[in-house]
Amino acid sequence: MDSYIGYLAAKWFQKQARRLGQQLPGIRQGEDMECVHRARVACRRLRAGLGLFGDWPSAKRHRRWEGELRRLGRKLGQARDKDVQLSFLVDHFSQAPSLEVRVGLSGLILWRQTEREAAYRKASKAVARFQNSGLLKQIRSQSGRTLRQAQIPEEELLYYPLWEEAGEKIQMLTQQMSSYAPSLRQIQEQACHHALRIVAKKLRYSLEILASLFGPEIQPTVQSLENFQTLMGQLHDCQVWLLELARFEKDRFLRTVRKQWKKAGLGSGWTVRAFRAAIRWLQQDRQKAQKNLLQEADRFWQQKLQEEITDRLADLVQTALLRPGKLRVLPGRPVAIG
Repeated sequence: MDSYIGYLAAKWFQKQARRLGQQLPGIRQGEDMECVHRARVACRRLRAGLGLFGDWPSAKRHRRWEGELRRLGRKLGQARDKDVQLSFLVDHFSQAPSLEVRVGLSGLILWRQTEREAAYRKASKAVARFQNSGLLKQIRSQSGRTLRQAQIPEEELLYYPLWEEAGEKIQMLTQQMSSYAPSLRQIQEQACHHALRIVAKKLRYSLEILASLFGPEIQPTVQSLENFQTLMGQLHDCQVWLLELARFEKDRFLRTVRKQWKKAGLGSGWTVRAFRAAIRWLQQDRQKAQKNLLQEADRFWQQKLQEEITDRLADLVQTALLRPGKLRVLPGRPVAIG
């Protein structure tokens, strides 16, 4: 691997490993729900780096890092989902149209709090296991060693070419986005919506990693992808809620919630009816939100993002690929790559 590619990899891994390490103590202490969110994002960014730098630092370490990060990210994701859903229920409580719906929402909040506590216990155990694995120390050590060996001035990176494998990765992701985008006009294509969200995220992270090679011209594309990703994330949360609410309608679930309700000393003879009323109200709310978000995401794709990634990004990638493999002579310091 060329030294400048290793430098980019090490720079990215060092930064994201530091961010991940800063959040792990807070997760184990349960101090701030945002610690889970930030740690999960750092895991995703580290995995995006593994996807882009396939042979760095080595095949063996690559496989180990990928496995450990995927395992940790899965548990963090489960805890984050419970945080998001609990916050949603609390925020919607004041909007409930009747006392009966508020009683039902109270039962759902109580149940979700119980599940959140269990998810956080699992996340805490996953964090402890991850810390004991020594993976972060290994990433930092490998990154630091690579950065010391490469010693490439930051301002010179813009004059290095984009390597072919990275260009092919970006092209593949843009093609996948284009193939999934028509699903935004089909409300039942939830699997494609989810796939589109994931691909957009991978493309955005890849461009962020390569920003030093593209320069400031890449920022509008990154920002558009971030905006689209936010929309698709809201849509995904909405669709997960609709799946959950369908499960909530089952008698087995209602009996479980009612037991928790009574255990808390809040039981009454009409709680099941209240739960059903709350579920129906939430379903109507989320169905309306899903329709609006799909329309907004499709409009954003048609009016902004499609042209951004199929035309403008393609031109930037082509220019970077064709860039000569020698550095421009900077004032006062002639530099060249062999």
